[in-house]
Amino acid sequence: MQVTVLLAGRLRGMGVEGECDLMAKRNLADHGSYAYTDPVVIRAPSHFPDGDFSLIVEGDVLAVNHRGVLWTVRTERFGERAGTPNPLMVSAAASEPQRLPQSPAKRRKRAKAQTSAGSATG
Repeated sequence: MQVTVLLAGRLRGMGVEGECDLMAKRNLADHGSYAYTDPVVIRAPSHFPDGDFSLIVEGDVLAVNHRGVLWTVRTERFGERAGTPNPLMVSAAASEPQRLPQSPAKRRKRAKAQTSAGSATG
């Protein structure tokens, strides 16, 4: 599943530092892990000089370049995280196996086996 999210980031470089917003696609896997792809800086300080910057977002450091009004993020995928399984996304095949009810014949056979095992030990 893929959703577009807005993330807060911090730009550093060229002797300046400031807040920015980043839009990215959050790709969720069935087992609860996720990663971000296609990052785009959508709001950043306009007074920053042209040059190379580091963008810190959710603990990851991305390489970005600023030219005029354009911010180019050089990292296409980031933020790979192992998550806790989401019960809405875990497939039935990956869930715990369910024990099927036993037929009456199997229940009798199992009871007989347990009785004979109990009398053999006692």
